[in-house]
This record gives sequence, structure tokens and C-alpha cells, in this order.
Amino acid sequence: MIIPKLESCRYRLGRLKVNRALLCTFCETLAMLKLHLEISLSADEFLRVYQGSANRVWLRSREGQSVSLPAGRLQPFLTHEGVYGSFELTFDQQGKFISLVRLPGYHGRA
Repeated sequence: MIIPKLESCRYRLGRLKVNRALLCTFCETLAMLKLHLEISLSADEFLRVYQGSANRVWLRSREGQSVSLPAGRLQPFLTHEGVYGSFELTFDQQGKFISLVRLPGYHGRA
């Protein structure tokens, strides 16, 4: 899929002409990629990763992709139990982190 540059949005969707500002928002959304993660990391495991020389966490997404995240990205979700739950990771075409959001549901140990 080719993502148009935002300054050159002149696309038609079918026979429908689309407002340039709306289409630029559409193009921007296409340029963001999302993966869904199930994270189950105890507080002790998180502490070992965070204090160790390797401060990254390797995860596998529901889509089957391997993901390496800096441990610090998980810190906002850390509880006394650890980091548990379903998350949505958003990043750009170059793989640059945009956001990590916890999805609704149970956030404790399974």
C-alpha cells in the first residue's frame, strides 16, 4: 500500500470527492500501524528487566509480530502485581513509537 504525502492529497474515493483536510487525516491514520499485545509480566520480572543491562521487553503481538519495547514504556501500567492486560501499540511507518494504550478489560493477574 502506498501512503500519499500529506502535502499532496488529491485522492478520490470511488466517485466521491473528499475534502482535502479530511483526506489528510485519513492518510495520516493509514500511516499509523497498530499491534495488539497481551502482556503478562510480574512485578519481579519487570524489576529484573528494568534494573538489568538489557532494558527492553520482547513481546509477541496477537498478529504474530515480535516487538521490542523499552521497559520504561510499560512503567505507567505497572501495579504491585506487575503489568497485565491487553494493549494496543501504535507506531509509524518507520517503526517509531506513537502510543501504548491499555484496552478495556481485566488488568490483574489471570
